[in-house]
Amino acid sequence: AVTADLVAKTIEISGTVKGNVMGNAKVQLKSIAKVEGDISAPKFVMEDGAALSGKVDTGNKKTS
Repeated sequence: AVTADLVAKTIEISGTVKGNVMGNAKVQLKSIAKVEGDISAPKFVMEDGAALSGKVDTGNKKTS
């Protein structure tokens, strides 16, 4: 398990992470991934079976 905030261009998780995850391009959670923390990335992929306890922000908020 990793206990830390992660920051990188592309992040692929196939284990346990406790901390926030920020991908500048993409974050992918494999089927065996477990994340406790918030995820921020323009592209987010979560395989069936992955677990996430936190928020996801893809930055696609539209303002009026």
